[in-house]
Amino acid sequence: MKFRLLLALAALYPASMTAVAQTDTATFDVTATVDPTCTVDADNLVFGTYDPFSDTPLDENSEIRVQCTSDTPYDIGLDDGDNTGAEGERRMALADESDFLEYDLYHDNHGGTSWGDIDSGAELTGLSGTGSEQSYVVYGRIFAEQSVAVGNYVDTIEVTVKW
Repeated sequence: MKFRLLLALAALYPASMTAVAQTDTATFDVTATVDPTCTVDADNLVFGTYDPFSDTPLDENSEIRVQCTSDTPYDIGLDDGDNTGAEGERRMALADESDFLEYDLYHDNHGGTSWGDIDSGAELTGLSGTGSEQSYVVYGRIFAEQSVAVGNYVDTIEVTVKW
């Protein structure tokens, strides 16, 4: 009898009252912006000992490393240094600035195309970032047969990357 009563009650239970799980969905965007950016680092250019009586220039190399975001166009410029001469020549100076040793920097080979500052027309242009570090050789040359005093000569070059 109990079984029949339960069956009768179940038959009276409306179908719409059946427990059915319901869901709803929504979406959202995930965004980020990557701005073009670059970093630069450079090694010192060390010429070593210069012989003022030699008729051969003294050549040495250095390296500049640039890392820019992928597809970022950039240029690299080198200023004329702290001891620029009256004619714009690069010069290393003795500590007391009583004497100067002339030199130049090139971006293609020793004695090739002089490397100038940004927007000078002599900067290295048309470069593009890869996201990885890229290296560039700085070719340095001290000109031959300069009559200079004994001592240590120094100059400081500023590297500028423009993107």
